[in-house]
Amino acid sequence: MNILITGGTGFIGRNLVPLLQENLQIEEIFLLVRDKEKAEFLFKKKKIKIITLEENIENIRIDKVI
Repeated sequence: MNILITGGTGFIGRNLVPLLQENLQIEEIFLLVRDKEKAEFLFKKKKIKIITLEENIENIRIDKVI
């Protein structure tokens, strides 16, 4: 399962993302962020792909949006 999280660097996102990383059913977590550098600093795990509003996400399969 692939999940897209908006606001991943905010208060809720910073606490939610580590919990989702432990879930074995989740293949990848996509973070839609304004500040890519901040997200890269906060999350250094393999399951996370950081994307910005300028990037094209048409070819990404997303199962859930949070």
